Amino acid sequence: MSGPWLALVLVAVRTVTAPASPDGPWRVHCPAGETTRIRLPEALRQLKASAEDRKRLGLVIEQTRPQGVVTVRPVAPGAPARIEFRGPTLVLELVIEPTVAATPTPARVAQRPAAATPPQPPPDPPTPTPTPTTSPTVAPTATAPPPTPTYEPSPAATPAPTATPTSDRSELLWANAVVIGRREGLPGQRAMILVDALNGRDSIWLRFRLEDGAGSRVSRVSWEHGEVTTFQQVADGQDRRVFVELPRAQVTSKTRVSLEIADGPTYRFPLTAPTLARLLRSLFQ
Repeated sequence: MSGPWLALVLVAVRTVTAPASPDGPWRVHCPAGETTRIRLPEALRQLKASAEDRKRLGLVIEQTRPQGVVTVRPVAPGAPARIEFRGPTLVLELVIEPTVAATPTPARVAQRPAAATPPQPPPDPPTPTPTPTTSPTVAPTATAPPPTPTYEPSPAATPAPTATPTSDRSELLWANAVVIGRREGLPGQRAMILVDALNGRDSIWLRFRLEDGAGSRVSRVSWEHGEVTTFQQVADGQDRRVFVELPRAQVTSKTRVSLEIADGPTYRFPLTAPTLARLLRSLFQ
């Protein structure tokens, strides 16, 4: 990208920084048709906004840590929208006001004066040609054939890169958290806790914690529809955390999730338990 075009792109993005301790809702004026980058004071854990406001504002999550960064590009001026940012220690309410974009002032390019043309020396006088006394014999000159044009094949046009679809990780940021805290395990066994659930548009994510199980490993997760392959696990201090994703449309009040520990017990969590009633209510609203 050439220098002038790069300068135009950089000018078109304005950056504002949210205060760390505002007295109330923080207002941001965002010109329509222009991109405004908003830097948040903490890592982004959750961002709440309606689907209509996200589309109208062109709201995009650019990064979540070490500080949250979102960009806003309103389609047109309109009513303000309220967005709630949640970080590790801070809850901040943003009021985005789409305004009329300012008319840019055209840049003036200074014209460089044309360089003066240096005077040309007078041409040399023609040299007189002696008049021949006899007509010379002129040998015929062979005319070289015109060169045969050679054509080099044009290089094949490089196709434009195609975006590879990826899983919509941003759905996790919009998911509603439901605290559960259900414990399973027989006497003498380490306790497995269903800490909470994240209720998204297409999936739900169940977050488990195996107490003092950092050295253990979950070998298999299953439910009434068979084996669950969309789960992850990681050691967290002395505990082990397990993250299980389920398709939201197939979760019912009869759902039972089983976690099998390698060379250890199997923990079963039925969603019919009274402690999970809040999760089920949020799923079928």
